[in-house]
Amino acid sequence: MLGTLVLFFGAALGLTALWNRFFDRVRWRSASLLLLVCSIYQAPTLFTTRSDIRGSADIYPWKAAGVEAARSNTGIVMTQLAPWTIEARRQLLSGELPLWNRNSASGAPLLANQQTAIFHPFTLLGLPLSIGRAFTLSAALRVYTLLFFTFVLLRGWHVGEQAAMFGAIAYAFSTFHVIWLLFPLGLATMMLPVALAGAQRIESRAGYVLLVTGLAGAVLGGHPESALWVWIVTASYLAYERRRILFAGTAFAVAMLISAFSWYPTLRALEMTGRYAAVRDRAANPAGHSLSAEWLLPFVTPNVLGNPVDGTYRPPRGSHAAVINDYGEVASSYPGLITLGLAVAAPFVARRKPLGFALGLMAFAFLTVAEVPLWRDVVRSIPFAGISIHQRLRVFWDLGACVAAALALDSLANTRPRTARASVLAVAAAYAGIYLVRQPPFLREHVLAMAQLCVPLASAALFAFRPAPTLAALLVFADLSVATWRYNPPTRAQDIFPETGAIRFLKSVPQPARMTAWGWAFQPDTPGAYRLEDVKGTDPIQHRHYMFMLAGYLDLVKGSPDQMIGNVERPFFDYLNVRHLYLAPGEAIRPAGMVERYRGPDGVVLENVEALPRYFLVRSVDVVPDTGAAIYVSRGITDFRDRAIASAAPFPGASAELAGGQVRVLDYAPARTLLEIDSRGLSLLVSSDVHWPGWRAYWNGVRKDIVTVNGAFVGVFVPPGRGRLELRYRPREVDDGLVAAAAGLLLLTLMTRLMPRGDIAR
Repeated sequence: MLGTLVLFFGAALGLTALWNRFFDRVRWRSASLLLLVCSIYQAPTLFTTRSDIRGSADIYPWKAAGVEAARSNTGIVMTQLAPWTIEARRQLLSGELPLWNRNSASGAPLLANQQTAIFHPFTLLGLPLSIGRAFTLSAALRVYTLLFFTFVLLRGWHVGEQAAMFGAIAYAFSTFHVIWLLFPLGLATMMLPVALAGAQRIESRAGYVLLVTGLAGAVLGGHPESALWVWIVTASYLAYERRRILFAGTAFAVAMLISAFSWYPTLRALEMTGRYAAVRDRAANPAGHSLSAEWLLPFVTPNVLGNPVDGTYRPPRGSHAAVINDYGEVASSYPGLITLGLAVAAPFVARRKPLGFALGLMAFAFLTVAEVPLWRDVVRSIPFAGISIHQRLRVFWDLGACVAAALALDSLANTRPRTARASVLAVAAAYAGIYLVRQPPFLREHVLAMAQLCVPLASAALFAFRPAPTLAALLVFADLSVATWRYNPPTRAQDIFPETGAIRFLKSVPQPARMTAWGWAFQPDTPGAYRLEDVKGTDPIQHRHYMFMLAGYLDLVKGSPDQMIGNVERPFFDYLNVRHLYLAPGEAIRPAGMVERYRGPDGVVLENVEALPRYFLVRSVDVVPDTGAAIYVSRGITDFRDRAIASAAPFPGASAELAGGQVRVLDYAPARTLLEIDSRGLSLLVSSDVHWPGWRAYWNGVRKDIVTVNGAFVGVFVPPGRGRLELRYRPREVDDGLVAAAAGLLLLTLMTRLMPRGDIAR
């Protein structure tokens, strides 16, 4: 806890000091107030030993460990984001680039995944801390960054301190940022006020550097889709203000180069994923999804459909398979009732230039989320950005409303507040009217649900009675705190990835060896937190051929995000090097070829005595260049040691019969395997490591071609004799990206040296 506090306050105060050194000064009293608000909000974890990662109380094996139960909408933080980040931290702290994740889906790219955001400053700053405290540090820094840079952005538009404070609080604690606080999506979009503040001050050397920092930071935030929209909105603002557009364009180029080592490997890996192909499919993901009007209600009333804390949330009617409809996606567009009321009043009381940009953001978000005909087709036509999840663009509604509201609030000192009062009360009436028409059935049964109805209405009434900026800031903070109450519940340190007996047993198994779980247990990717290698995986960078084979051979339950297995008795299961199968208590299956090795209150572990080694020499090979045909032919293999399918032959006319030999693992690292092979003749090394572009093979130091074996895996033809074969994963795009980053830093240095030193504020 002490380390977290030192790092947080040191970083926050350092950021403020740097700003005051190079830009228009922020009074320390104002900065201290922003820091106080952030500290109050994050107090349950910042000043305690608890953390922001929720434990999985209802999932075995942790269910037997007495994990504290808590409802939330952030389960994938524990099941996906934290395990991936733990693995990336392990590799980085050991002096290696985090390139490959052996723990997910029989191997998957780790850097190209991006969702660890491992090279974002907030992630790097948390490396000395435990994973739970690192997430807490990042969350606190995200909140403070949102507060501080929204404040200076509004001050740059000559908004008074009190009104700017209101706008910063409304935006930082809007439902979008609270809902996505622990996600890479939130880390990427958090950089938007930073980029806009830099664009606002583009005429100065420091402003140029800040713009580059905001743009590059959005990319390093780990969510390419959101980073792209941050870039689009920042470019739109520069065009709106007509601020040295061509010169500012060089900042975008520099940021693109500096962050290339992060996005370039992802761009290359996308073509191997089924997810990318699916979102581009016009039939599966059309421009219009026939969503109902209920999807628009959370623009004004975030909890009228229920909330995850009480377990009352029900998705809006009119869904589509391509559009996620959980609470986090639907309810992330509420900046407070007073904020919405003031935004409505802004065109009448605050006719200042930033207002057009703010209202444009609101209109863009609403039209896009509502999927208005023609407009939705225009958005869909935007390369890459057009196929993103557009419900997440609600953040621009929040930002536009907060900017417009701050402008309106700042104008109240010079105009009569009658219009603002009327607008706030009108929006409050609409808020109450939605509840009256919708008539949520859970209101009478849940105190929180009733509070989420009444607190916004009370805040609107109090503001109408006394429309003062300071009171408005307090009221909107109360409104938003209740709207997202315990959305990110704090968790005890001992409840974050506790080790049960079954987990300790699995950790003791010599590597390389894989495991997996039967039924609804040990959800995909969570074993990676313990460095257990699972054949299942929910990585967004999924190898489409591997996942197709996994679903078909193991009879995965169709449509289940938990990838529940229905068959473990096919040869493909043994081929995947699955040495152990975990069963939750009560599971009675005992597949053939498996022996019980552990039993406890947290479940049973069976050993698969028929599992094949990770690396072996096969007896015969069929050459099938077409991947689809190779997968089809693989269905006839009854013993993967006897027969393999390769994408190419070592030379024309090579025999299908191979000499075979012995294989011994000498070294097994995260992205590298060293094997000693005694080959009796021409042989084919077969592995069950998934073949992604970037794998390299070296026989006694000499580069060898890699072939795809059995439809989706790494294979290498080796010559006769004894030698060492090194398999190493290092995509060319990583090296090219590092060279581009160095060029970007050099270009940034050159650009700043050519610019005048003076800054625009002083």
